[in-house]
Amino acid sequence: MKNMVSKSFGTKNYEIKIDISSLAVVSIYNKLTSDEYLKEKYEIPIFVLEGEIKGKWERINPKLKSIENNKLNVTFGDYDILGVISFETRDLDKAVFEITITNKDDFVINEIIGPNIYGLSLGDDYQKNVFIYPHHAGEKTVNPMDRYRKKDYQSFFRANTYLTSHNTYKRSINYCGLASMSFMYLYDENNGFYIGSHDKRFPVTSIVAEVGALKRFMGLSFIKHYNIEKDETYCSKEYVISINNKDWHYAKEIYRPYLLPHLKFHNYPKYLDDEWGLNQCYNFKRQGNIIQNKFKDIPKMFLTGKELGLKHMFLASWNRGGFDTDYPEYYPDMDLGSAMDFVRGLQFCKDNGGIPTLYINARIFDIESDYASSVGERMAIKKPDGTNYIETYGKKSFTISCPSDNEWKNRLIDTAEFLVKGYGAVGVYLDQLASAEPFACYQEKHSHKRIGEFNQGYLEVLKETLKRIKKINPNSFILTENIGDIYCSYTFANLTWNGPDYDEFFNLIKYIFPEFIQINMVNPRLKDKKYATEEETLKFHKHLERAILLGSILWYAPTIKRLECEKVMVDYLHQALLFRKEIQQYIKKTTFVDNKYLLDSEGVNVCIHENKDLILVLIGNAKNNTIKLKFPTEYKLKRAFDFQLKPIMNIKINEEICVIEANSHFSAILLDKKT
Repeated sequence: MKNMVSKSFGTKNYEIKIDISSLAVVSIYNKLTSDEYLKEKYEIPIFVLEGEIKGKWERINPKLKSIENNKLNVTFGDYDILGVISFETRDLDKAVFEITITNKDDFVINEIIGPNIYGLSLGDDYQKNVFIYPHHAGEKTVNPMDRYRKKDYQSFFRANTYLTSHNTYKRSINYCGLASMSFMYLYDENNGFYIGSHDKRFPVTSIVAEVGALKRFMGLSFIKHYNIEKDETYCSKEYVISINNKDWHYAKEIYRPYLLPHLKFHNYPKYLDDEWGLNQCYNFKRQGNIIQNKFKDIPKMFLTGKELGLKHMFLASWNRGGFDTDYPEYYPDMDLGSAMDFVRGLQFCKDNGGIPTLYINARIFDIESDYASSVGERMAIKKPDGTNYIETYGKKSFTISCPSDNEWKNRLIDTAEFLVKGYGAVGVYLDQLASAEPFACYQEKHSHKRIGEFNQGYLEVLKETLKRIKKINPNSFILTENIGDIYCSYTFANLTWNGPDYDEFFNLIKYIFPEFIQINMVNPRLKDKKYATEEETLKFHKHLERAILLGSILWYAPTIKRLECEKVMVDYLHQALLFRKEIQQYIKKTTFVDNKYLLDSEGVNVCIHENKDLILVLIGNAKNNTIKLKFPTEYKLKRAFDFQLKPIMNIKINEEICVIEANSHFSAILLDKKT
């Protein structure tokens, strides 16, 4: 050890070096492509800890004690805290890290940070790097080392980047919810790099991505929020790294097997397999006592959707005070009618073949509520300094209630149960559950033992809620806002809404977990009341195209009074509903495989869904370009139709190449795989 400068390990495909002095990973070398991944020197120890002692927050670095084969024995700071950093190879492309910490001191560890991999840039041109980040349903960013420095990313709501004191632009979002999965992936045309936290306890985990402010590189890391107190021992579980020559699709082969044993698929009533759209009604009462419809209008609103084939009626803004007001007081607002008016409206929906779903927020508490200082304060998540998180939506501000504390957990479950038992809802929508950020909770009076049990709390909420509502009505189900991988075991579908344009890539989680059903917003959005800009029209078509190609449920509001300038968009959307309805018979029987079989699709979006007998090719072709796909020669054309549901005649199959010249925005091609 005396003369050792670095500790190396690897396989015939890669080599990793850890500097003995700094305990930083200083080299990741891909032997397949002869590429050194860490092109910039940025030495940060592979693991660091943060926590507090006597009210003071402190960051402590490791110091090497000894090396034993594949283990580094370390201490942290000047405290009696021991760490064992272990590393091993797995398969030819993977390295697995773990850290075990034994705390013998009064210093309370709250954050375990690592493995820290900094200085990353793949290939000869950093601008060709592509970064996959699990924000909501996924993001795909070309040239993140420049993009993350831009002003728009610095103002990106909950998922923004910000300039740090150590000359990086940092982005950190928490799993599970705001981050839907716990891995990241960086690649270029020749190289791939996967890093994932594979911890089956599912703690609150920050997914950290940084780029250099002065130099072009990336740094990737995780922060686990877990309090380790005196005389406690903690093991981080596995962090998996892969050094390979593949694009982002390879992440499925690593991440999915890790999580698969903990998931349930199709844990909802079978009749929902035929659902492809919903009638979204947020137009009862809005902030500022703006009344748009009353409970007596529910039958008429339902029938408006039903005429378009939308049997599923989603009702929000029905509660006391209206939308984003007086949460969590989920009682029918008196300005809108009586509680029985509300019940009769939902019953009409069911009597006429409809599926009523009711909205509640699973997370926030109005600070102006009569109960804010008592009930709200007891249930609030606390920061390390004992203060509340405050979030503002519209004109209202809220604290965040802790789902890992028994009081809020039980109240939330009871409320969801009452929607079905008391009001007659069939579906329960839990807003923000898989969308807004999970936090560590430092509220000492709460029932949870660990600060990072937020996700486990919501898992209990979902599991118990589904159990109770199905006991009342076997046809009942749960929807959530946005998507978290571990939560989808208990949901029918998940509203993956359209945020600022940026780098949304809903294909990511759809490819890794095709069983998870997404609901996508497709309403026209116009800033000016007199006309639609070219940009707004293009965005409308883009969102609609993505939703249809992914096989998502369409989220549409037909009961909103539309502007004259929206008529063309609305007519187009109504035809899209017919197209989406037609393909559902195939979507429900096939699995999304992204762009498999695709040869050339410049300017065209193509998604493939398949099973053992059938291939469904969905084409979004706004520019009417020619598409080329490659299939095994024995596959035969079964059916092809365009946006108007008319047969497509101009399809040429020459040996293994299928050339499609479709002059329609949307097309569906079905191929029979049976010989």
